[in-house]
Amino acid sequence: MVSFFVAYTGPFGTFSLGFGHRLAYWSLVVVISALMANVFARVAHRIAGPGRHLRQDLVLVVLMTTFFTPVLTELTTSFLTVKIASFSEMFVFAQFVAILSLGVATARRVLPKFVLGLNLGKSPENDGPHPDAEPAPKVAPESDPELPSQPRLMRRLPPDFTGPILRLTVQDHFVDVIAPEDEHRLRMRFADAVDEMDPVEGVYTHRSHWVARDAIKGDERDGARVLLRLTNGDLVPVSRTYRPELEKSGLL
Repeated sequence: MVSFFVAYTGPFGTFSLGFGHRLAYWSLVVVISALMANVFARVAHRIAGPGRHLRQDLVLVVLMTTFFTPVLTELTTSFLTVKIASFSEMFVFAQFVAILSLGVATARRVLPKFVLGLNLGKSPENDGPHPDAEPAPKVAPESDPELPSQPRLMRRLPPDFTGPILRLTVQDHFVDVIAPEDEHRLRMRFADAVDEMDPVEGVYTHRSHWVARDAIKGDERDGARVLLRLTNGDLVPVSRTYRPELEKSGLL
C-alpha cells in the first residue's frame, strides 16, 4: 500500500518518471528498507537491552542511516539516472533516511496506544488471547509433591534456559523472559505470560513490565521517576498507575 501511494504521488522528484517506473522504484525502496529494519530492530534489541525502547530506537536509526543510505543512493542513481558525486549529496540522502527511520520508530511506539484498540485504562490481566500466541505445549502435570513447583511458562522455554525467572517485559507481540544469567523471547500475549508464572508471586510495575517479588532488591529515584532494582542489577520503571499498589504492599 505504501509503495502504491508513494508511486502515485511521486515525492522527492520521482514524479518525472512513468508510473510503472515509479512503482518499481518505490516498491524496491519500501521492501528493502522494511527487511533491513526488521533485521536491525533485532540487532538494536540485543545491543540496547530489553525494555530500553529509546536506546533501541536510536540504535535502529543509526544502523538504518549507515547501511540503508548507500542502498537508497544506488537505487536512485539507477532509476533516476543521476550521479551523486559529492559527500554533501550523500548526506542529504542520509538525512532523509534518519528522519524517516526516526518517524517510523516513533510511530511503532505511539500508534498501538491510540489507534490499534489497546485500552490503556484496562489492566493487562483482562486482555483476551492473542491470535499470534504460541500454544503452550501439552505436558503432563507434575504429580510428585516433593518437587519444587515451577511456573508453567518454563515449559515454553528452551531446555537449557537457566532460571529462576526474574521479570517479564513486553515489546510489540513478544515477551522477553529475563533470568539472572539467561534471556529468551517468546511470541505470546503479555497477560498470558504473566498468568503462566503462577505460582510465582509477582507484581506489575508498568503496563509493559512484570517482576517476581523475590527478585526485588530495592528502589531508586531518578528525579520524578521511580525504579525498582532487581537482584541481578536491572532497573525496572514504575508507572504512576501501579505505584500506589506497590507502595501499599511495601515494595516502595
